[in-house]
Amino acid sequence: MASIIFCAVLSLSCERTSSLPPSAGEVAEVVVVCSKKLWQALEPSLRKHTNQAFEGLPRIEPVWSVVHVTPSQFNQIFRSSHSIAIISQDTINRIRYRRNVWSKLQLVVNISVKTATHAARLFDRKFQRIHAKFHRFHTTRIQSRQFDVEPRSELQALAHHIGKASISIPKGFHLAQQKENFFWYKRDGAKNTQSLVAYAFDIPEYFSGSVDQWLLKQRDAHLKSIEGTLPGTYLATEWAYTPYFKHTVLDQHKVLVEVRGLWKMESDFMGGPFLSYFVIDDVGKRVSVFEGFVYAPEAAKRNHMIYLEAILKMIYGEEKP
Repeated sequence: MASIIFCAVLSLSCERTSSLPPSAGEVAEVVVVCSKKLWQALEPSLRKHTNQAFEGLPRIEPVWSVVHVTPSQFNQIFRSSHSIAIISQDTINRIRYRRNVWSKLQLVVNISVKTATHAARLFDRKFQRIHAKFHRFHTTRIQSRQFDVEPRSELQALAHHIGKASISIPKGFHLAQQKENFFWYKRDGAKNTQSLVAYAFDIPEYFSGSVDQWLLKQRDAHLKSIEGTLPGTYLATEWAYTPYFKHTVLDQHKVLVEVRGLWKMESDFMGGPFLSYFVIDDVGKRVSVFEGFVYAPEAAKRNHMIYLEAILKMIYGEEKP
């Protein structure tokens, strides 16, 4: 009986979600709903956190784009936003996360606070957790609604190394360069170019320096084949900006190293941000690399990098739509 009830509830929930309109809004845009009194107390703390620099960009761009509305202004247009934080006063301090309340592919965070002062303090203590929830949601939302992908047969060997049956690349990216264990895909827009790179190399018995330094030296050695429009120009890491590294253990034999930094075209004026994922297989003595980088002169780059992050995470298998 319990299983029948559960299935009925699940079916009703699916039917309700399918009848909702699609969510809207720019990438990393969050609508904050609260009274003017709460906003006056909360805004300095909230801006302090949301205006933190998004990691790995040449210019400072905030981690969120915030739109504030009062409860009376929270109409159907704002209810369709994909990311909403509703802050209200109550008898307890509490945070709740809900999905697909007014639209499909939507995350709503309900934050209850006792006083306006509690609201500012709560964001100081809990912002990183709230931001992580929204950021992960933004990448999975992109994966769920924007990808028309196709398996690429040339990536079969790389797929095997990371334990996948195949690797798919979004349509619109064309293969710009291919050589042994190296693949470069491009998508040219009106004002920007997005690139995806996949390659692999063996782990030697010994190497000098730290693992992080060695990985970036390998990156520069492999990406040197991406040349600029002028003779003698090629892609390289911009060492004037210190790259950001994050290590994650995938299983007892594999480690994932995330690197965010800047690239430049050596002896030229081109450059921009990059995001690399190095999958280190200690048993197979092999490193598989999946990278995205963007060239968008004079334009904001945060949203491009979140989009490429979503693609890369789908490729190596961390997140699925």
